Amino acid sequence: MMVALIWILILCRYIHVVYTQTPITCLEGYKNAWPKDGILRVEITSEPALGYNIAKSYEKEERLRQRNAQAQMGQYSNDDLLSLMLTADS
Repeated sequence: MMVALIWILILCRYIHVVYTQTPITCLEGYKNAWPKDGILRVEITSEPALGYNIAKSYEKEERLRQRNAQAQMGQYSNDDLLSLMLTADS
C-alpha cells in the first residue's frame, strides 16, 4: 500500500513539473484581437455544434444556473421555504 502511495505521489509530481514547464500557446493567435478592458470569456470545446456561438453559451450557462437553483430548492420542505420567505421579508 505504501509503495502504491509513493508511486502515485511521484507520478503527480512528474505531471506537475512537465505541465508547468510547457508554455500555454493555444490562445496566442488571438492575443492582439481580444479587448484589453473588461472580462475575457474563453470557452474551450473539442468540436462545437454547427451554429454554436457566445449567445448560446450564455443560454446554456443560465439553464445550468437555474437547474442548480431548483436542485437546491428541492432540498427544502415547504415549511422551510415558508420560513425562508418570511425571514427574507423582515
